[in-house]
Amino acid sequence: MLAAEFHPLTTVNISERGLLLQVDRNLPLGSLIDLKLQLPGRRREVAASGRVVRVEEREEDRYAAGIRIVEIAPNDRRRLNQFIREQRAIPTDGPRPLDVVT
Repeated sequence: MLAAEFHPLTTVNISERGLLLQVDRNLPLGSLIDLKLQLPGRRREVAASGRVVRVEEREEDRYAAGIRIVEIAPNDRRRLNQFIREQRAIPTDGPRPLDVVT
């Protein structure tokens, strides 16, 4: 588990099994992180734990980190899945708050 630090992250895309984050540091592969996701248009955060499964340097001090969700409460799973279903219903030529991976 990474040290108890708070780092704001940008979610690039999201699916039921994981997400791609834009981060400002190279996260160690295999490390566990706790996530609190503020989904657009939602009042409640979705909390989950994830494992870093991929890291790519994009530009200086910017990385893309693939996170596999390993633990999420049933209510948070339902909220996340509902959000993803709603986003998939938006036509692909229209704007989406997050890119939803199918």
